[in-house]
Amino acid sequence: MSTELTIPRQQSGNSYRDIENDLAARVSRGAWVQGAKIPPRTQLAREYGVAVATIERAVANLLRKGVLTANKTGTFVASSEVVERPITETTVSGFGGRAQVIRSPYGFASGSRGREHATTTAVIGVVADIRTRVADIRSHNHIVNAILDSLEAEVSAAGGTTRLINLYHDNSREHRSASAILEDIEAANVDAVVAYCNNEAGLERYLVDRSLQNATLTLVSWKSDVRVPANVYYDSVDAGYKAANHLIARGSKRIAFVSPYETEWGTARLAGIRRAVAGSDGQVMLDEYVIPVDGSELLAASDHNHYVLAEPHIDLLIAEGVEFDGVIAVNDEVAHAMMDVLSRHGKVAGKDYRIIGFDDMPGSRQRGLSTLRPPLEEMGAQAAQLSYHVLSGGAPAGVCLQSRVVARSSTCSTHNLD
Repeated sequence: MSTELTIPRQQSGNSYRDIENDLAARVSRGAWVQGAKIPPRTQLAREYGVAVATIERAVANLLRKGVLTANKTGTFVASSEVVERPITETTVSGFGGRAQVIRSPYGFASGSRGREHATTTAVIGVVADIRTRVADIRSHNHIVNAILDSLEAEVSAAGGTTRLINLYHDNSREHRSASAILEDIEAANVDAVVAYCNNEAGLERYLVDRSLQNATLTLVSWKSDVRVPANVYYDSVDAGYKAANHLIARGSKRIAFVSPYETEWGTARLAGIRRAVAGSDGQVMLDEYVIPVDGSELLAASDHNHYVLAEPHIDLLIAEGVEFDGVIAVNDEVAHAMMDVLSRHGKVAGKDYRIIGFDDMPGSRQRGLSTLRPPLEEMGAQAAQLSYHVLSGGAPAGVCLQSRVVARSSTCSTHNLD
């Protein structure tokens, strides 16, 4: 059985002062918005690799300084002076600089309940692509379900309710039309909308461009969208940087990046990988094996089956005799395909080569695949908190979250592979 190790974001030698400063920095840059509930002390202790008592001391100082506040339900961001960042005209993009609960021409915010009532019994419309086709579920639904589970829990705990507007037709990989989505949101008479955007079809484009010209839209995605000031996203460039640094720290000198298509999120991950390799002062070589085809069209044609797309591409690479001691796959499914192809050639991950993927997809733990785990639960919770923050009259903000390295047996810790 493989042992799962979550690499802490900070070194275990951090003092409570270091952690205090880092937590305050999260507030000042908007990673934790005003009114947001901070993670449990035990979770922070795991993240920083320290004892819970060290976290308690850091948090106590921030409580004393007024950066945080606490009650019987938890600890929250309190200081508006620290939290509220200036919003530029470009960032606001028609929102008027302040959050207002108003009814747009497409009816996304009723505004009729009154601010106090809306923030306690708010109805949050959730736009997401819940796929029902069996071929799609393995690679996708675990991501969206993790986000929506935490979002729903946060809204329910606050006394509100959610209403799902599915982007997909039942038993189909076809998107519903923009007008149908907008009509569903209008009929739901919601106070705010949270839209999960993780596809190349442009869900965010038609929501933003055609409809939501008020501050009640919160986007959840893998990238920042400056057109909507309220957005929660994770840093794909940082994820690539961490993946490469993980292999470099484990001793890899020649790294292959493998992707059977081109996508925006894959390109962002590759940018982070390049940055990490560039920082090795020429000690590490990076080879990029990316097929220059549009990933959005290719994935749609294949029922979003990354494994099926990757396997023949990898077969050709291995037949050509490419050399590497470390592999970064564009996601976990591509990594699974790489491991299977190399297994047929007698190569064992963690023994003959190191490999890491992204997204911590189903099956990765069982296979011992190291991966970058996106902050899915935190994304959902932050989206709910940000929606309530805006409904309460707070300024919208961008919340940037980071993935974590999960080291498993596919990236052995020894510097010399057998």
